[in-house]
Amino acid sequence: MLVDRYGRAITYLRISVTDRCNLRCQYCMPEEGTDLFAKSEILSYEELDEVVAVAVELGITKFRITGGEPLVRKDLPAWIGRLRARVPGIRSLAITTNGLLLAPHAAALRAAGIDKVNLSLDSFDREVFARLTRRDSLADVLEGLSAAEAAGFPVIKLNAVLMRGWNDREIPTFLDVARRRRLHVRFIEFMPNGEWNDPSLVVPVGEVVEAIQAAGFVADRGPDGHGPARYWRHPEGVGTAGVISPVTAKFCENCNRIRLNARGELRGCLLDEEMVPLRDALRAQGRDGIRKAFLRTLSMKPEKHYDVRTFHMSTIGG
Repeated sequence: MLVDRYGRAITYLRISVTDRCNLRCQYCMPEEGTDLFAKSEILSYEELDEVVAVAVELGITKFRITGGEPLVRKDLPAWIGRLRARVPGIRSLAITTNGLLLAPHAAALRAAGIDKVNLSLDSFDREVFARLTRRDSLADVLEGLSAAEAAGFPVIKLNAVLMRGWNDREIPTFLDVARRRRLHVRFIEFMPNGEWNDPSLVVPVGEVVEAIQAAGFVADRGPDGHGPARYWRHPEGVGTAGVISPVTAKFCENCNRIRLNARGELRGCLLDEEMVPLRDALRAQGRDGIRKAFLRTLSMKPEKHYDVRTFHMSTIGG
């Protein structure tokens, strides 16, 4: 098992398969997009197979596929199916998506072995959604959500980044969705950064918890029973409401994850500027190079995150 210098067991790897995205969410990517990774820099599916195999050998059992938007990468469901077949020992395989391409792929993703879907959805209001994402595509996302429900994923989570003056008035709407549908809504504190380095946009998690409890929700273990979120369930409902608080109540002491971007660079923390070039080690030394990259990343993993970064969130998958 991988254990860092602060005694945290690392069992979770987030894998970004692309830095490309079909939305332009204002807090994530500039309107004109970003300088994209060259195709030769991106880890191939075969290389990702090797990374996951070594990760399992080292004790990592939980994996999440992210982007950018992962579904813009060609043949993703087919690769996921091959990965499940080729690498035994994967306990959980999840995907985070903006939902825009989910409708045509939901059934294939489920058949390939995806256990959990996290859908990033900050607003049910068409105008707010369009302002935030710079795309008038809410209908497509909601169609994707319906397709995910029909595909029968055991767990579907909605991730909503709350921002004061943008979507904070929609908390009751999200809570109603959690109460009525078998969905797990998670309210995430906005992390000020770059051009959006405005602390006034943060909706403190305490305020959100008050709204959840006032709506009649009671404490619950949630769909996983672990992770950074705290959950509540309505006595009459089938879903849950949760909060994740990276700003006002950091959870770093329980962090169990590391991150791999599409270019094959490992990060011990979402906001860590230091990266380990796993891709270069893999291509030079094979599986032994992958192992060394993981161990080096573990030795560099910080005790807690600092609210500063210079990269775009789209390059590391959030």
